[in-house]
Amino acid sequence: MSASLPPVPGPRKVPARLKLDVLDERIVELLQCIGVPYAFGAGAPKDGAGAWPPDPLPVGHGGGRGLDCSGLAGAALVHLGILPATAPDRTAAGYFDLATPVPIEDARLGDLAFYGPPGRVSHVTLCLGGGLVMGANGGGSKTYGDAPSAFVKLDRIAYRTDFKGVRRIV
Repeated sequence: MSASLPPVPGPRKVPARLKLDVLDERIVELLQCIGVPYAFGAGAPKDGAGAWPPDPLPVGHGGGRGLDCSGLAGAALVHLGILPATAPDRTAAGYFDLATPVPIEDARLGDLAFYGPPGRVSHVTLCLGGGLVMGANGGGSKTYGDAPSAFVKLDRIAYRTDFKGVRRIV
């Protein structure tokens, strides 16, 4: 059984309809992170080794609890068994450098989608398959788990105009 979203607008080469395999237990478990607050500097690969979502939530730079984009990505990659819990903490740019490019139409569960201005990678989300990503969004370096619009959410892969591409850790 698949949940469907409306067709994806725009010129990007993505599936005509977004579909998420809701019978994949790994995806169902990852989706439990939806709504976790964005907290700058919060989360690391080791946070994916235990309960999901991490409990208690990791503490960020300002003392708030939640996950930032790279913290969510690293913890999810450990939770999926793609990275070991001992993997070093990385920024979005660090994960970009670690991974190998793949075509957007080949994005699958565990791949990473990247965003940022020209010449820089500033944001990362986790691909769930079916043209969807999950990311800790809406925050910034001054967001510490207390902004009502900053939290883990679902979106289509190319939801931002500064989309840079999809990459896979091999």
